[in-house]
Formats: sequence, C-alpha cells, structure tokens
Amino acid sequence: MGWTLRLSAQAGRDLEEIVRHIALDDSAAAERFGLALITRAESLTQEPKLGIRIRGWRDVRALLHRNYYIVYRGDAQAGIVEVIRFWHAARDLGAVRTKDFEA
Repeated sequence: MGWTLRLSAQAGRDLEEIVRHIALDDSAAAERFGLALITRAESLTQEPKLGIRIRGWRDVRALLHRNYYIVYRGDAQAGIVEVIRFWHAARDLGAVRTKDFEA
C-alpha cells in the first residue's frame, strides 16, 4: 500500500512560481512541466526512499526531476511523504532553511 503525498505551503508556492515563470514563454509547456513535477512527486508514495539524503537534515531527501529537486521527508508512522520545496538544481541544497520545513 502506498503512502499519501502532501505538499507544504511553501512547496505549493514554489510550484506556482515555477509554472508562472515557464508560462511567460509557453503556457502549454508550463502546464506540462507542473504536472510532470507532481507526477514525479507522486512516485515517492510508492518508493519514499528513492531520493538522495540531504546532508545535515535528518530524514530529508531530494529527488531530481530535470532541473528541479523535489525536497521531501517521509513519515513512516503516518504513511505520509511531504514535499517541502521544489528547488532549482542550480541552487545549493544546503540553503534549504529550517523554516522551509514548516507547514
């Protein structure tokens, strides 16, 4: 049985910003990319340990999808995978801050 996917408020804002930015050039491509990010995140409900661990953060992982990391953590007791951020790969993963882990 799979886990449940949940997006933090910040991850939702990140996704909106990414889609808005791409839509400046191509709205159809923006929609496709946004859906692809969500689909990739949903894959974590079947394999929550798929991503790489982020050094310095307990139980936080990142899964790469094209130029973006899906930064997430799993809660085995609750059966929840929470996406914390959608983070551009050119940015340092170490820059994810503690406040990004709040709902």
